[in-house]
Amino acid sequence: MSNVKDWLNRARNIERDLEVLLAERNKLLELATKVTKAPKKDNVKSTSENMTERAMTKYANCSLKIDMRVDELCRMQNEIEGVIDKVEDNKLRGLLRCRYISCMTWEETADTLGMSYYHVVHRLHPRALCEVQKILENNF
Repeated sequence: MSNVKDWLNRARNIERDLEVLLAERNKLLELATKVTKAPKKDNVKSTSENMTERAMTKYANCSLKIDMRVDELCRMQNEIEGVIDKVEDNKLRGLLRCRYISCMTWEETADTLGMSYYHVVHRLHPRALCEVQKILENNF
């Protein structure tokens, strides 16, 4: 059943990657927009201009990576949602949506569903994973 969990967690993993990439891009933007005093030589590009150029190039490349990961996340979420939508039991479907689409913690999921943590994690979640596994086996 860990394969099912891994399959469902793909979107959560991409969201974590995106958080790292967004933080990296923010640092690159800060670096690129830092104002430093340029040397007085007219014909020579200053070191700070070169650093700014490199930082802007890295910023642009990072932005492209982010765009690609967002596209991948959307495709994956649609795929995961399509499978979750086939789960017949409303409680199990709600649990799967909270956890794997909305990326809630187990505590948030239990609170949203109005159930105990133990019930959600130890009783409902294994049943939900079995349902997803059946759907995946029938569709793929």
